[in-house]
Amino acid sequence: KMANMAQLVNVIAPIFTDENGLFIQTIYYPLQLFAQNVHGTSLDVFVDCETYSTDEFFVGLGESTTQQDAVPYLDVSASYTGDEVIINVVNRHKTKAITTDVISQSGDFKGAIEVYEVNGPDVKAQNDFGKTEVETKQKDSVKAKGSTLTYSFPAHSFTQLRAKIK
Repeated sequence: KMANMAQLVNVIAPIFTDENGLFIQTIYYPLQLFAQNVHGTSLDVFVDCETYSTDEFFVGLGESTTQQDAVPYLDVSASYTGDEVIINVVNRHKTKAITTDVISQSGDFKGAIEVYEVNGPDVKAQNDFGKTEVETKQKDSVKAKGSTLTYSFPAHSFTQLRAKIK
């Protein structure tokens, strides 16, 4: 029930300053959304989407190492508190939006679902003094049908959905 970021100072600090001002790094925005909205009970999520293979990243298990050959494009976490569920989705695909169904197994979605997106023009976009290419944008709310919400997660994005459950 605890999270931290070891590099808050120096290496990849979320806020950079100098004698003339400051700028907010791209990493700041997902951290801000998590800190403000992700509380309560972590939910076990099931993800079924396209995958990709990678030779670059491995899972080490003692002395044996296995290649990751089925990394899902969507990385999902969720939490629940009171009557609200927070769904966090990273779309790892560099060029393709991924449309999928989010299905609640306990209760129906109620009312408008708030959508917050952190994204930039490309995967290498970065902020700097006087230049903000990546930040959180509140998108138009979406509606669900009963226990199913269909949403298209943009390429190379982090999206947070805030939904009431009845």
